[in-house]
Amino acid sequence: MTNTYPISFSIPTEKFQTVKSSLVFAEKTRILSPLIPGDTSTYIYETEDSYYQQYKESYFALTMKKGGWDCMRHYEIVMCGCVPYFVDIEQCPENTMALWDKQMLLEANALYRTAFENKSIESLTPEDLAAYAALRVRFLALLEDRFTAGNMAKYVLNTAGFSDAKRVLYLSGQTGEDYLRCVTLAGMKEVLGMGVMIIREFLMCIKENRLITELCMAEDLLIRILSTRL
Repeated sequence: MTNTYPISFSIPTEKFQTVKSSLVFAEKTRILSPLIPGDTSTYIYETEDSYYQQYKESYFALTMKKGGWDCMRHYEIVMCGCVPYFVDIEQCPENTMALWDKQMLLEANALYRTAFENKSIESLTPEDLAAYAALRVRFLALLEDRFTAGNMAKYVLNTAGFSDAKRVLYLSGQTGEDYLRCVTLAGMKEVLGMGVMIIREFLMCIKENRLITELCMAEDLLIRILSTRL
């Protein structure tokens, strides 16, 4: 399929910078995060800060495919200075999570299995810790470069061929919770500020109108909407 490009979740840049600045004070107290995806008995965190803190205190955190391969959990783990242990990532299709460095995820899995699994913190060697520290730095750099919201918005505009766009009409056919829609909007606001125009229920409001058919056509019309300029 031509003119089709990957997109991913992202973290608002200010949130990333705030959490990253706190990592210098976080001491690792456990090998693996106690939060197990899918095990609701481990969903014990009542605040965002306590949720983030358990990742900050862990060397690794378990993550996996659930409803789909991509998930905000992957990004939150890395943002908190933790390294993801991603179960079965080698089975992820090539064009899914395409903006991630899957080789790095495989390296993380290998490091966990060979040097950290079933170990106590006291038994970790200087070589283990050095390998971990280097990998953690790479994950944080990847997140900042590709998956902060402003950089994701720039990627969308650049890939669409409209890096100089000044105004974006942001359309959504629903108002329920949708991480991808919301964080991409946050990124567009970071980049363009008041140049982002939001019409949340636009598609619902134009039923029976010829334009609804045009909006559902090929990407050319979407590009024209995205490229609205002053």
